[in-house]
Amino acid sequence: MVLANLCGHDSHGLIRIPQYLDAVSDGRLQPGAAFTIIKETPALLVPSVALGTDQAGRYVLTVSADNTIEQRKVEVGPSVGPLAVIENGLKAEDRVVVAGVLRAIPGQKVDPQMQTADAAGAAK
Repeated sequence: MVLANLCGHDSHGLIRIPQYLDAVSDGRLQPGAAFTIIKETPALLVPSVALGTDQAGRYVLTVSADNTIEQRKVEVGPSVGPLAVIENGLKAEDRVVVAGVLRAIPGQKVDPQMQTADAAGAAK
């Protein structure tokens, strides 16, 4: 591995990043070449079918501790296949409505049926 002083850019402009790269030593990265920096961070993902939109923006429906439907405003990031990254507005422990979204009404009491992430992604 070779230590390189690379210049990439983020949403604020250019930044310098010292990084170990195999790409430098095997010739895949050439001087002056453009590249994209991907910062891996933990993210909350919800099925895109769980997202709603109204005049105030994007939202998901969640189920509270007393099994009541609540509408929660969220900031949505990029999509990852059938899933959407939630950047703000949800916590990992929140229960999100992924099936029957059109029938769920905020304030309504429900009997939630928990699904795994795989099953929720398939619920459409």
